[in-house]
Amino acid sequence: MKAEDIINEIENMENGERIRTLEMLFHKYFDSRPSRDVIEEEKIREMWGEDSE
Repeated sequence: MKAEDIINEIENMENGERIRTLEMLFHKYFDSRPSRDVIEEEKIREMWGEDSE
């Protein structure tokens, strides 16, 4: 499947399905933010320091 084929399929979707598809693509391929767990662990370390301290 070519990129043009994918774009055509997305354009032919209903709005709700298009939004879900684009969200899935974003989270799977383009979102480089760390997970919530990683962020929480970093914040805890910032507040309380390392275990060895």
